[in-house]
Amino acid sequence: MDDALLTQEEQKEEKNSAFNKGINNLKVRNLKNFCFPKTIRLLKRGQFLKLSKQGKRVYTDCFIAIVLKGTAQNNRIGITISKKVGNAVERNRIKRIIREYFRHNQENISGPKDINIIARKGLTTLSNLEIIEKVDKLFSKIALAKL
Repeated sequence: MDDALLTQEEQKEEKNSAFNKGINNLKVRNLKNFCFPKTIRLLKRGQFLKLSKQGKRVYTDCFIAIVLKGTAQNNRIGITISKKVGNAVERNRIKRIIREYFRHNQENISGPKDINIIARKGLTTLSNLEIIEKVDKLFSKIALAKL
């Protein structure tokens, strides 16, 4: 009976090691490029206040972006969505879409910038693809803005 248990445990170990080797052998992008650490987020109230006082505003039909040259080594983003925009589910969906866009395109944004994106009413009726297009339009305007 002990031999049967050992063989089952050995089989599990072999499966796990084969699985791990397979994952390590895959040519996948470095996963660190896709994380969203605290270093690229605006977290403190003071950071948002400094942006609102000193930053340049960029307007689109669905968003307002406040942009300021950052003191950090990389671009940082903050997302502000009022309760007037929609309920919690809708607001969180919009935030997730903006974060994903920023995460995948942060290398395309030049220079260290602090960016606060403020959502306007009317976004909740748009599909995810339409919101991504609006965010892309916003970031192209941010790239053209002179700071």
